[in-house]
Amino acid sequence: MKPFHIQRYSLLKLNGFKHLSIINKQNFPNNKNYLQNYLMEQKAIFELKASPIHGVGVFAVTDIKKGTLLDLFDDDDYNYIPFEDVAKTGIPERLIEKHSICGDEGYSGPKNFHQMSIGWYLNHAEDPTAVGDEDYNYTATRDIKEGEEITIDYDKF
Repeated sequence: MKPFHIQRYSLLKLNGFKHLSIINKQNFPNNKNYLQNYLMEQKAIFELKASPIHGVGVFAVTDIKKGTLLDLFDDDDYNYIPFEDVAKTGIPERLIEKHSICGDEGYSGPKNFHQMSIGWYLNHAEDPTAVGDEDYNYTATRDIKEGEEITIDYDKF
């Protein structure tokens, strides 16, 4: 990838949050409204908080519209551990069980338990606010309000 020269910095306050954006002039015109619209269209924002469902959960920082793609996992934050290899990892099995999906022959979990994507903290609900597809891309099943917990149905895996 070819490095680009930083032309301009911008600090905007949108929806009560400050956004520091580094802008490449080739990609963004000097139009503040264009930049605001670009930032407003960015992915939903989440935070981890204590959950009334269980332990820690993922919560919406802003309102999220039904059908919005929820970027909960980094592209490469996935590791498969066969049951017979769990002891070889050096990771306590209770940690693997807590933050992984248990399959027929092993666990699907985070690549690095010290830098987990926020999606590994999703809690279960029978009436979830998000649903995943076969590629683990998640979308909002309904409008989600600011401060509401993002949940999935564990039985749908």
